[in-house]
Amino acid sequence: MRISIAPLAITLILAVSCSCAQSVPLGAIRAGATYPASGMHWPGAPTRYDTPPKLIYGKAPGYPRSLLGTAGVAVIDFTVGKDGKPFDFRVVQCSHAAFGAVTLAAVQNWRFEPGRKHGVPVSVKARLVLPFISGGTIGLTNR
Repeated sequence: MRISIAPLAITLILAVSCSCAQSVPLGAIRAGATYPASGMHWPGAPTRYDTPPKLIYGKAPGYPRSLLGTAGVAVIDFTVGKDGKPFDFRVVQCSHAAFGAVTLAAVQNWRFEPGRKHGVPVSVKARLVLPFISGGTIGLTNR
């Protein structure tokens, strides 16, 4: 018996308010730091999966040097495969091309524990909304 489960669509929303302070604002990390699994938000369709994907490894994008005094955002669509590797990347929106490029480069190296339905790994479509906070930090969560 084969179980066929279509890829699931979810959105990762990672945002905080802007801050120009040199210290790292609450809900943010330094660019290039290890990205915490707790920074991921998987809203979603509990009827389509039992367990959402879980980030097991990933570094936040580096902050483009030419944009260090500039705040912005990058929105990236991708799919977390049954093997936990992200693929099928697309920059949906970015306030500056460099924000999109560094976000895409970082996410390509992330690894996940795949989402599961009835214990079976499933592919999950995702959207990452990642704010770049003036001062070289990356936002984590939307509260």
